[in-house]
Amino acid sequence: NMFYQKALQIDNSFIPAILGTGDCDFAFKKYEDALKKYERILAIDGEHDRASFESARVMGALGNYDKSTELWKKYIEKFPGIDSVKAYTNMSLDYILNKQYTEAIAAAEESLKIDPKWYTAYYRIGDAYEESKEYQKAIDILEEHFINFEDYQKKWVLKILIRCCEKLENKEKKEEYEKRLKELRGDN
Repeated sequence: NMFYQKALQIDNSFIPAILGTGDCDFAFKKYEDALKKYERILAIDGEHDRASFESARVMGALGNYDKSTELWKKYIEKFPGIDSVKAYTNMSLDYILNKQYTEAIAAAEESLKIDPKWYTAYYRIGDAYEESKEYQKAIDILEEHFINFEDYQKKWVLKILIRCCEKLENKEKKEEYEKRLKELRGDN
């Protein structure tokens, strides 16, 4: 952050430095400060894709899910492409946190149309099904794609599977998932 500050002393409109300070603020959960930096970039360059992306992300972190989803939609429209995959899955999370589960699933499915191997989208779909109390659907989608998740994602997926089995009172499957989770964690 010190180097960004020095660069801004030389040129206070140097976008990479503003972006860097915004990213540092975000990392330290200073979301309001981060948002000010990203908005400052957009005032300089209204077409700056990264500042647009980060502004939407910050709104979600601030709990303003309606504004965040609005910004994600604008981002996707303005900057179609591979980052749209991430934008759709981030939008899906905002919908989940806003208890709009049908919309969350639809947003995650849009990301899969762009990249069918973006497994975070399957996780979001499973999460939305769990939150909407459609436990068997959550289990089905997550089991179907389990092999494709990275190990760190498998831990999240197994936690959802365990909770869903608990709600469905499927003790045998719950114990199986708990065992797999312990193996992934390296617990004995």
